[in-house]
Formats: sequence, C-alpha cells, structure tokens
Amino acid sequence: MAALTRHVTDHGGIFVHVTAPPEQIRRRLAARAEPNPPGVNEITQICARYDDLFRVIATLATVVGIDTNHPNKDP
Repeated sequence: MAALTRHVTDHGGIFVHVTAPPEQIRRRLAARAEPNPPGVNEITQICARYDDLFRVIATLATVVGIDTNHPNKDP
C-alpha cells in the first residue's frame, strides 16, 4: 500500500473513500442479486478495516471521503 500511496501522491492524485452503513451495503448487494453476499457483521468488520486503512493513508496523502448514506433515497 505504501508504494501505491507514493505513486498516487507523486502524480498529484488523491484517494476517494466512499462509505455507506453496513446495512445499506448489504441491501445494495442483495438488490443486484449478488450470490452469497456477506452478512451485516462481516460487512461491518470489512468497513472498519477500510476506515483504519484510509486513516493511515490520510497521514500521507489527500483522502476525500464520500458518504453515500441517503436514507430517503435508498431502495
């Protein structure tokens, strides 16, 4: 990951971290007929790992966070 971070910053790039609540991610996976989607607990753990990773990346590069949680617009 360090090599990728350096490459992105050396070329003036940024990282974009798109997030949503685990329940919403699960619903979206189910809505597109994803076979065997992970459960909410597993998605929660995955999201936590990504959050940790992007916190570290943010100490080295620009990270733009985008929260896609739109409760009134989610199917």
